[in-house]
Amino acid sequence: MATQYAYLFGFDCIRCDPDEQLEFAGPKPGKAMLALSYRTLRYLGPDQLVRLRETAKAGAVVYIRGGFDGTQQCTLSPLIDATFLYVKDRRATAYRIEARWPMPEVLHGENSGGEFLLPSARGIPDQWQVLASAQFESGECAPFLFAIRCGAGYVICDLLADAPAGSPDTPILYRLANPAKRYRELGPLASIRIAAGVSPSARPAFNLTMDDRPANFDLLNSGNLRRWLEHVESRFHRAHVDFAWTPDQLYPARSFVEMLKRFNTGIVWHGFKRHVNHSGPLKFENDLRQGALMVGRISRRFDVNFQPIMVFPFEAFGLEALSFLKQAGFVATVAGPLPPGNSWSNYPSFVHRSVPLEEEFANVFPVLRRYSCESLSRDLMLSHAALNLPIIVVVHPDEIGMRRWPYPPLRKGTRTHSDSVLSFAAAKRLRAASLEEIAQEIVSRPRPKAFELRESCRTDAKHLH
Repeated sequence: MATQYAYLFGFDCIRCDPDEQLEFAGPKPGKAMLALSYRTLRYLGPDQLVRLRETAKAGAVVYIRGGFDGTQQCTLSPLIDATFLYVKDRRATAYRIEARWPMPEVLHGENSGGEFLLPSARGIPDQWQVLASAQFESGECAPFLFAIRCGAGYVICDLLADAPAGSPDTPILYRLANPAKRYRELGPLASIRIAAGVSPSARPAFNLTMDDRPANFDLLNSGNLRRWLEHVESRFHRAHVDFAWTPDQLYPARSFVEMLKRFNTGIVWHGFKRHVNHSGPLKFENDLRQGALMVGRISRRFDVNFQPIMVFPFEAFGLEALSFLKQAGFVATVAGPLPPGNSWSNYPSFVHRSVPLEEEFANVFPVLRRYSCESLSRDLMLSHAALNLPIIVVVHPDEIGMRRWPYPPLRKGTRTHSDSVLSFAAAKRLRAASLEEIAQEIVSRPRPKAFELRESCRTDAKHLH
């Protein structure tokens, strides 16, 4: 479990034999995590234990998971001079994620009910940070995940066995999104975030994007736009909304554009020049050159700036279109998740959709992933927030009651269409950001290294850095 999370966060992974001297190949202990079972901890010799303690005090995270055998008295000495009683699995009716560091704040207070078999600890000292607790059929609540400060580092003790619920190849994003399985992911998640320098208070970015607006001769929707933007802000204060503008739409209502400036909005490209499918045979170079001239006219006429972000019409594009974006100085494009089984990736399956960029194009051009409101459940958004993945949501004019006339017979939307995602963003205090800000932040993050896990990173890794 720790190996998978370390790989996801861009760490190198090294397996160490317990009989070997623990040494770091990384630049400094503060960017390291050592993962081992309780059984291995008790097997280490005195010199290795002292080395482990000093490494933790220097800033590393020591993650202890599994390896407990029946009900037994346990000690973490000499890491921490304290003992506790390990109680083997019992039937539980719920588990709770406690509002304590270093558990990510976006998970604080989350409760999940169901039928579980969970171990627990009794007699832990008050100064230890309880991160997750089980509620048993007897009504008793007891921790199964807790953390202890050790100098500048942490010791995180996870009483669960070192295995995910279900297949280990299931993407981490979906394991975290499943309340029946999420509790197994909490220990490695909290540990690797700390080792990677991601503060528990860190929150991902949130963006709302509207496609196909502004549009030529759309003269009747300025009032609807104002009411919708007011509603968005009432649900999530200072929410940022980006509008995808097709370059050949040179004649929108000035009142529509002026309304955008009254709120926290931005503008991105919507096609090189026209609103057409960009996966087919087009004259990309000619279209992009003419589109750039049109964008210049729009910018001068309305005093607006286009972000170097492309939202392709119909989310349809090919490698040739991405190459032109790269040459033209664009930062990223945005598209919905690829259908299952239709993507080729160098990454192992447990990484699928658990990184912010579409894996298929990772070595070609940054493609950020966005979702419709209907596809985002609260649990899926919670999983994104736990992994510090941006939540990018797309809406279309017809979905929020801004249809043009005349217009094909589409459903009539309402201003409340995106309320569920906005309420989640407000409740978790996500960061409102433009697509350009999100892209610049994401492309600078460490990424999983393709091909490296298959042979060198095994799930029984003991030493991660």
